[in-house]
Amino acid sequence: MSLDDAARALADLYQAAPKGGQVTQIHLFGIQYADDRRGLSCAEIVDRARLPKSYVTEINRERKLARYVSLKI
Repeated sequence: MSLDDAARALADLYQAAPKGGQVTQIHLFGIQYADDRRGLSCAEIVDRARLPKSYVTEINRERKLARYVSLKI
């Protein structure tokens, strides 16, 4: 996954979220793409997705959590 692909995926999830569900989508991105974005800077992904910098912490936290959870989607 390239930096642009990751930023596009993050932005798409965020924009498609129902009202009040944006942060959940940020968490989902962190878990769903944990392996795909290895070696990519979270700060750059968030910057290119044009989202608040505070989401970098959320995405990093979910990357660590990803090995303990499985998606139901």
